[in-house]
Amino acid sequence: ELRDSEGKLRAILDNSPNLVFLKDTQGRYLHINRQFERAFHISREAIAGKTDKDLFPAEQAEAFRINDLKVLQAGVPLECEEVALQDDGPHTSIVSKFPLFDGEGNLYALCGITTDITQRKAMGKALRQAEEKYRDIFNNAVEGIFQTTPGGRFLSANPALARMCGYASTEEM
Repeated sequence: ELRDSEGKLRAILDNSPNLVFLKDTQGRYLHINRQFERAFHISREAIAGKTDKDLFPAEQAEAFRINDLKVLQAGVPLECEEVALQDDGPHTSIVSKFPLFDGEGNLYALCGITTDITQRKAMGKALRQAEEKYRDIFNNAVEGIFQTTPGGRFLSANPALARMCGYASTEEM
């Protein structure tokens, strides 16, 4: 029954799209899932007993440990944004870290579930840049540009239209 239960848990963890890790209170890795192995090219056997300082650049490892310690000291979950260097460059993730307690209420480990938001952040940046470009074109066009409600009420107008209509600003218009 125990082996069956462990097999089910391993299947769930290994099929998660997120990186999952378990560390003891000293920051030594106890377990990682398949996604973690793939992302950092390290096996479960090879990572056992290692710390972030053994795997990541010093600054990155220190940032991870600071967040780990916040969870361990407070004994409550924490969600934070962390950056980890992978083969194709830095990846930004939302990491949910939470303490694990034994049957007697003693803190014995920390678990983390990492959701990669690198693409989402890149899309957000591209969207902001596109909006800035649009806003620049809108505000600096020599033609009058406007947006109205079906009833003809102005929702927005550019400075050129305001000038054409004899107003000093779009707000006045």
